[in-house]
Amino acid sequence: MKQLILVVLILVGLGVKNVRAEGDTPGMQPRNAMEQAIAGQIAAFRADDFATAFAFAAPKIQGAFGDAANFGAMVRGGYSVMLNPADMQFLARRVEGGILWQRVLYRDIHGGIHIFDYEMIEGVNGWLIGAVVPVAQPKVSA
Repeated sequence: MKQLILVVLILVGLGVKNVRAEGDTPGMQPRNAMEQAIAGQIAAFRADDFATAFAFAAPKIQGAFGDAANFGAMVRGGYSVMLNPADMQFLARRVEGGILWQRVLYRDIHGGIHIFDYEMIEGVNGWLIGAVVPVAQPKVSA
């Protein structure tokens, strides 16, 4: 019986969660601790609080950037859609090569779509973000 309940919870957790970013990020309602970590980092970005956003990064990311200011500069330069997305959706989660990935779709303020895979690492105090990798999108011809 416990196994059946676990399977149902996993299947429910793999569904798509739409998150509107109108107003403040606290309107987001992530379904689990992993999504809460990502949503928490986005909330910190929206508040221009890179120290809090940096706290959601795994130790290897923190080591690579050294401090919140360097981390913030990287986000502003290469991941600006995450600073104030118009919309975001939690998509599929998968395990690949022993690594847990959470896919997230962002819509920017101009309607552009941006998809990223988040490497999620379970830390002592909860989930941390180990990497964020842009997902190549197919070219659409008119």
